[in-house]
Amino acid sequence: MRERFDYRGENPNAYTNTYFKESNVSENDFSDMVGMLRVMGVNNVTSFTTENVRPVVNVEQWLRHLAVMNLMGNAESGLNTGNNDDYYMYRGVNDPRFILAYHDLDQVLGIDSMASNSDIFRATCCPVSGDSEGTWRSMDRFMHWPDFEPIYLRLLKELLETTFSQPQFDALVDQTL
Repeated sequence: MRERFDYRGENPNAYTNTYFKESNVSENDFSDMVGMLRVMGVNNVTSFTTENVRPVVNVEQWLRHLAVMNLMGNAESGLNTGNNDDYYMYRGVNDPRFILAYHDLDQVLGIDSMASNSDIFRATCCPVSGDSEGTWRSMDRFMHWPDFEPIYLRLLKELLETTFSQPQFDALVDQTL
């Protein structure tokens, strides 16, 4: 069973079985994660509003991440498939909003990937594995939030007209491979 993307209280030990710190490990400081999940988590205790979300996550970067993962058909068990796995988060000092980083991209672009007609809001669906946990509830609220859904759609359109347009994408693949 995948762990939920949820607020579990203030005790850092409630998060250590799901989230693994790669920096400042000796500090065992999960206050940043706790603060973000207070807003973004399934059972958030701080109201999920645009004004509360923007200080804890880089909204545009998260939506771009989800759009790219969708366009690549990433079938791994990450945020884009409603699972709380196969992604990294980073929180900086100067900009303390969490950003997402790609991880485990071996099921993309037609190689055991999602079907080409997969839902562009796949992150908001219950995981394919039948697991009822994961991130899909949080992603559903986030991606369909009235202030954020238009941004996601705009980013998808922008990517399809630029980086993922056939001429640009074909040239990139040819150059890379």
